[in-house]
Amino acid sequence: TRLRQQQEVANAAALLPTAPFEARQRLLMLAAQPDPTGGTAADVIRALGTAGDRVGADQAARTAEIVNPEPSARIAIAGALLAAGLDASANAMIAELDTSRLTAAQRRDLAALQIEADIRASDLLNEHGDQAAAFERLRPALLSDPTNPDVQVALARLYQGAKRPADAMRIAEAVLTRDPRNVDARQVAVEAAIAAGDRRHAETLADEGAALAPGDSRAILLQARVARAFGDNSRARTLLAEAAAQRQAELGLTPLTANPAGAASLPNPFSASGGAAPTAGAALPADPVARQIAQEQAALWADTATQASGGITLRGRSGTPGLDQLTDISAPLVASVAPDAIDGRITARVTPVLLDNGALSGTANILKFGSNAGNGTLALPTTKTATGAGLDLSYQHGSLITADIGSSPLGFPVSTIVGGIEIAPKLTDQITLRLRGERRIITDSLLSYAGEHDPVTGITWGGVTRSGGHAQLEAGIGDGGYVYAGGGYNIITGQNVAENNEVEGGAGFGYPIYKEGDSTLLGGIDLVYFAYSNNQFGFTVGQGGYFSPQNFAEISVPLDFRSKWGKLTYHLRGNLGYNTFREVGSPLYPLDPALQAAADAAALLNPDIPTRDLAQDKSGVVGGIRIDMRYPLTDALAIAGGLAFDQAPQWEQTSVYVRMESQF
Repeated sequence: TRLRQQQEVANAAALLPTAPFEARQRLLMLAAQPDPTGGTAADVIRALGTAGDRVGADQAARTAEIVNPEPSARIAIAGALLAAGLDASANAMIAELDTSRLTAAQRRDLAALQIEADIRASDLLNEHGDQAAAFERLRPALLSDPTNPDVQVALARLYQGAKRPADAMRIAEAVLTRDPRNVDARQVAVEAAIAAGDRRHAETLADEGAALAPGDSRAILLQARVARAFGDNSRARTLLAEAAAQRQAELGLTPLTANPAGAASLPNPFSASGGAAPTAGAALPADPVARQIAQEQAALWADTATQASGGITLRGRSGTPGLDQLTDISAPLVASVAPDAIDGRITARVTPVLLDNGALSGTANILKFGSNAGNGTLALPTTKTATGAGLDLSYQHGSLITADIGSSPLGFPVSTIVGGIEIAPKLTDQITLRLRGERRIITDSLLSYAGEHDPVTGITWGGVTRSGGHAQLEAGIGDGGYVYAGGGYNIITGQNVAENNEVEGGAGFGYPIYKEGDSTLLGGIDLVYFAYSNNQFGFTVGQGGYFSPQNFAEISVPLDFRSKWGKLTYHLRGNLGYNTFREVGSPLYPLDPALQAAADAAALLNPDIPTRDLAQDKSGVVGGIRIDMRYPLTDALAIAGGLAFDQAPQWEQTSVYVRMESQF
């Protein structure tokens, strides 16, 4: 009878893809048949759950529960509900059982089912990033059956979720020592080895699993994950296709069900104190293994797809027209490829740029430009705009290496080579050392960004670059928290601009204040300090036109919120703080003593003629807000945009952008 019922369920389930209504009715009728073991109803629930029909699975369970009130049947039905992902219904059915009337065998089955429910609930909390609550949910199982391999593997997953791969590896390998064929333990061990950057160990674990279970889609999937994690995209693509085909064969031969995962004396290692208490719009397969394969394929495609984007960015900075005021319009065009032949992604970027700093007016302002003060003239700049196109070619290898080389916009009065390299090796599971060396253009003003022509002498000056290095230590804390500290040194140069030097440092931390589903709110504190050897925030020949105080310090409180609304993803950032800085006076013409002497002499006769950029000390509140949004229009096309506003004692800046992104 049991074999006949199993075959009837299998025949009805086979109709689900082509005739779902008819198949569901046949399955519900089978679930309504008397069966004290509950086996038939459990098969029906699993079949509907595998097909993604959770409503039908829940309906089958309620129907079967009425017809088969026996404890054994209810235990079997509850187990099938867990497998179908209907945790609430399963837990309600478990809670309704009268344990005082159960046989010894039924108590054992119920205890095993309760552990199964605890594991699954713990896994769900772990997936949402709440390891402390997940441990509390797992605590009863750890106390009642601490040697249970499923419980131990669930604990290992918690450590992996908490970004403690060494602990996850220790527990998972202990389970594998006793049972080398435990696929769940092997998966955790492989993921822990990947997180630790141990390629050799990850490959050994995955290959051992494939040897112990040749042709098993889950073992092939593990090998694909290792290949993808370490940049062997071609092999990962081949293995994922093999795993997908193998899983289809497995489901066609024998439908597999999901592996359910779902006391004060035991301390909680994930609580604050450590003590007690892919493809947009595409439906993923209902089968959990097939779903994992599809998700991995989608992630690999996203990693390796050719990408292109184009858009426009507008930046406006306050200041004196003709001097430090700036309007910056750019239209970056980007193309990016990730060939299988190399381990990483190559990106080419062309960025047309238009700068406008307004019309210079007023005698006092005109004397602060070019060589006017030294030559006794009031000559205006020959143009208030600059146009050009910047070029950049970059390479990125995961989060380990980023390098680029290019130029500041060609067509500007001054163009120069820019670029840099950054490496970020992991020193431990939680600590990363970030080292960066670079040469970048300073975009504070038209003078520093593009350079200008002096209308009196014909000299071209400006186009200022910052060249130097920075080192920073970063550590992860908790789930999504971080702390960092670092510093660096830069040499600032430009065409016909006095050389300058900068030291800088910073430290801070951030920690999740709120985390629920797709929403995360982080808060923290940032500290910034930098100092330049001399003040170069002037616009006369020899000055650089960039903010360069002799002391600058700032403390701010940042807030960072990320979430989704339907298909729209958005990222909202804000900060509020206080800064103070000091600028010392500097000569108008630091590279031309004769011109400076002429300005000094002219000032004796006319005190309105400036001879130095004046010293100043300023302090005040700083703040800013920024929002970035992205909405997928199709699987391969998305629109992105953002708006930002920043205010400080020295300037205000507003920027807005819109961009189309595609991948194919």
